[in-house]
Amino acid sequence: MSGERILVLDEEAQRRSLNAFGLRCAGFNVVEACDAACARSLIGNNYPHLLLIAAGLLENWIQDFVCTLRESALTRDLPVLALVEHEAERDAGCARQCGIDDLIREPVSPEDFVARVRANVDRKRNATPVAPGVLAELRLDYAAGLIRRGKRAAPIGPTEQRVFELLLSRANELVPRDLLLYRVWGGTKNLRSRVLDVSVCRLRRALDAVGCDDVLHTVSRHGYRLSGNTEQ
Repeated sequence: MSGERILVLDEEAQRRSLNAFGLRCAGFNVVEACDAACARSLIGNNYPHLLLIAAGLLENWIQDFVCTLRESALTRDLPVLALVEHEAERDAGCARQCGIDDLIREPVSPEDFVARVRANVDRKRNATPVAPGVLAELRLDYAAGLIRRGKRAAPIGPTEQRVFELLLSRANELVPRDLLLYRVWGGTKNLRSRVLDVSVCRLRRALDAVGCDDVLHTVSRHGYRLSGNTEQ
């Protein structure tokens, strides 16, 4: 089971439940939202790997909602799929313009539906740029829960994997603490700072174990930088 988090946004309860059930059967961790306000709250509390918006038509509220996501630095990279029952000729262009990654028209078989969802999750993950130097040698083994460098391997938890992915996607750049907290956890402010510190400490231990003891840098009170310029 993959366990990637999928947020299903649909105003129609029955259709939402059916789509969510199908994704859960495929191994995804699914949460449901009945409107855009609920979806925003869920994104803040537990950042998903993908947002699926289902509707009869690609309505204006969907386009407006996705546009607001793309305008925010926190959600501009979130994969968004739209599942529609009736696709007008203009919908493909409108979807691209507002920032929808993939537009699926029903009817679609359960197998094809799950495959499109999984492909978009994987595409965003595989698109993560890798910095030159030692970072290019690092690999996440999601199935085994390991970080690898050559023949070396060290265990790494799902939370630390998400921290590492975000840092790697912005290699050699400062990643603010607030961005890490929002993208990985969301949650309440009185807990967030501590859980980030703990996860970064665990990530450091995993990197140390594969011989990358000095690629993760702390910028005091601001955030972290993953640098691949170290020669080993």
